Amino acid sequence: MNNKSNIPEKTFETIERYLLKKMTTEESVAFKSSLETDTALQQQVEEVKSIIHGIEEASLKEKMEVFHSEMETNTPLQKKKSSYYFYAIAAVFLGAIGLFFFFNQESTNEKLFAEHFTPDPGLPTTMSTTSNYLFFEGMVDYKMANYQNALTKWNQLHALKPENDTLNYFIGVAQLASDNEKDAITFLQKTITKKESLFISDAYLYLGLAHLKAGERDTAKEFLKLSSSEKSLQILKEIKNE
Repeated sequence: MNNKSNIPEKTFETIERYLLKKMTTEESVAFKSSLETDTALQQQVEEVKSIIHGIEEASLKEKMEVFHSEMETNTPLQKKKSSYYFYAIAAVFLGAIGLFFFFNQESTNEKLFAEHFTPDPGLPTTMSTTSNYLFFEGMVDYKMANYQNALTKWNQLHALKPENDTLNYFIGVAQLASDNEKDAITFLQKTITKKESLFISDAYLYLGLAHLKAGERDTAKEFLKLSSSEKSLQILKEIKNE
C-alpha cells in the first residue's frame, strides 16, 4: 500500500495484518495487549484504517468512471461490458460497506469492553489452612495483577478439582484479564453449570464481556441479560442506544 505516512514499514505491515485478520491467534493476542497501553500504536492503527478506507474509495471511484464511460455507448457488446462493470462496482461498494461496518463494530465492541471490564476484586487472603494455602497464594498474585503466576498455581488445584466453581470463576476472570477471552469463556461456562454458585451473577457478566471482546455481540447480550449486576444493565443499555 502507498501513503503510509510516517509509520515504519514493518509497523505498517503488522497493523495491516491485524486489521485484515491475517495474524495467528498468538500474534493477535500479543498485538491487542500492546494496543491497550501504547497510545502511539493506537494512533497508527487509526491511520492505517483510514488508508485502507481511502484505497477502497479510490478503487470505487475508478470503477465508476469506467462505468460511466461504458454507458455512453449502446452496442450489445458494450452493454454486456456495462453490465459486468455494474456488478463489479456493486461488489466493490458492498465490500467497502462491509469493511466499514466490520471495523466499526469491532471498535465499538472493544470500546465497551475496555470501559466496563475490571477484574473481580478477589477474596480476602486469609491463608489459615494448609489445604487452601496454594489457592490464597494465587489470590495474592491475582490481586497484584500477576495473573500468570496466579494461573500457574490455580491450574495445579484445578487438575485436582476441575468442577470447583470458585476455581473456574477466578481462572476465567484471570484469563480474561490476560486477554485470553476464549480460555476465559471455557472456565466461566463451567462456573455457570453450578446454579447455586455464589459467583453465578458475576460469571454471567464476565461471560458477556468475554463474548463482547471476542466480537460475539449477540451471545454477549444473552449472558448479560442473565446477570443481575448493575454493570450488565449499563452495558445492555449502551448497546441498545447505539
